[in-house]
Amino acid sequence: MPEELLHAARDGDEEAFSTLYQKYYPLLLRLKNSYYVRNFMNEDWEQEARVALYQALKTYENNKGVSFGSYYKSVITNQIYSLLRKQNALKRRDQKDEVSMEQKIESEGPDFLAEVTTQEPVAVQQLLLNEAIETCEIHFSKREAQIFHHYMQGSDFSYIAKDLSMDIQQVMSGYNRVKQKIKKHLKGYSEEY
Repeated sequence: MPEELLHAARDGDEEAFSTLYQKYYPLLLRLKNSYYVRNFMNEDWEQEARVALYQALKTYENNKGVSFGSYYKSVITNQIYSLLRKQNALKRRDQKDEVSMEQKIESEGPDFLAEVTTQEPVAVQQLLLNEAIETCEIHFSKREAQIFHHYMQGSDFSYIAKDLSMDIQQVMSGYNRVKQKIKKHLKGYSEEY
């Protein structure tokens, strides 16, 4: 590579800098495919490459027996390593407050796990079921609709019976009819698709 191009870019010639950047752009593409830097867009990679090129131009010494291309490659590679180290340090810092499962069991007892595993899926299932019910056309009687509404709110049969002035047996029968209508609807729904 002509020394004049290096000197011109080092002295602030934007055209010379751009020529060098284009010459070493394939190196950037290889590095981009070799390393994953979280949340890095094309513009970020290009900016890092330009910063590394600028640093390489300022610190390169021709008399050291290393070509400029090799020197630039080491500068940009070290810069990427530095970014990766920073990301890993941030990740470790974020994980500092995390507690292992063993520590959680030791401090709260084994029952905390049962509580987490039973409550969350039920909540998700209830949300999905609510959405499905809102969009479907199942015809319930007025009593069935009331029973189903109470049940979806988390009420037990004895509370529903008391609130609707019914026997528990009547509530259970109404609940079973609701369940059968939903199953029938879902069976028809799955056959459509």
